[in-house]
Amino acid sequence: MFLEQLICHGMMRLKCETKQLGDITLKQSEIGLVTTDRHNTILIQFPRVNKAYEFNRDEVEFFDVTKCGDDYQNKICDRCFRLLATDVNFENNRRKKITRLKKTIL
Repeated sequence: MFLEQLICHGMMRLKCETKQLGDITLKQSEIGLVTTDRHNTILIQFPRVNKAYEFNRDEVEFFDVTKCGDDYQNKICDRCFRLLATDVNFENNRRKKITRLKKTIL
């Protein structure tokens, strides 16, 4: 259900370096789920802070969540909820650990 929601409504990330919204600071590439798509603005739910904020369309960038992960250029971090480069930020990811030989075979 959640993946269907992501594909239908869309995922986005912030373009700006940081965005201060009251006592919350959203960082560049922080991801969110589009909950309401208006003509010039978009209401976005951010999983890291569990709050929704309204943004102008030019402040955000949409991306295809089905093209994220170990096999792609970018991956969503499950700790900071940002879209990050897979090869730089996830050098110790599970996929690389699985491909390494861990035991000596006799």
